[in-house]
Amino acid sequence: MDTIEGDNLSCQVHPKQSYIRSEFNEFMEQQESYYIMEKQGTSHVYLGLTDTCTEENFYQAVKTAQETAIPIPLKDYVNEFEAEKGDLFLIPTGTMHASGKNNLVLEISSTTWWFTFKIYDFLRKGMDGKPRPINIDHAFPNIDFYKKTTWMQDNLIAKPVLLQSQGRNQMVELGQREDLLFYVHRLHLTDKWKDHTDHQMVMFNLVEGENYILRQ
Repeated sequence: MDTIEGDNLSCQVHPKQSYIRSEFNEFMEQQESYYIMEKQGTSHVYLGLTDTCTEENFYQAVKTAQETAIPIPLKDYVNEFEAEKGDLFLIPTGTMHASGKNNLVLEISSTTWWFTFKIYDFLRKGMDGKPRPINIDHAFPNIDFYKKTTWMQDNLIAKPVLLQSQGRNQMVELGQREDLLFYVHRLHLTDKWKDHTDHQMVMFNLVEGENYILRQ
């Protein structure tokens, strides 16, 4: 996902399993994370809600903005965290999120094509000249309003933890939570690493350097 020299993504939320079952007769949640591959200048990720944000005032703000085409002061409602190369932001269902402009994001997700409910799209216009549609009546029943600033910093902004070393090589844990189907480790390699999968599916992504060789 590339927003370098682009614009902010829409603020959005992925619904919880109970909601998509009752409303759409579907079963699989979309859980995801943003790994910052590159950035240009100062860039941000929008994640969770400010300590002063309430469900009532946020709903009214985005509804009024959509009706009047007057933008809202987004930082009054939504956390804006500075993004650095190598950062990982975890996004379980129910988490308000968006990538800001000037990020190149590796989106690690349980699925990439499921339900997304838009909350605020910065009043960008569609082909009809009107603000593009948002989905607040579906979105707001799914937003976790306890996910405020400090909670986000403590729980969903990854803090690397060294798991093991092999010579000059290291494996660090970036993100692992019970409400995510996947976990994210990062290998720092100078030569080679030997490991086993424990019969789990493992996906590798090269995030720095030119190439690597994977042997069974």
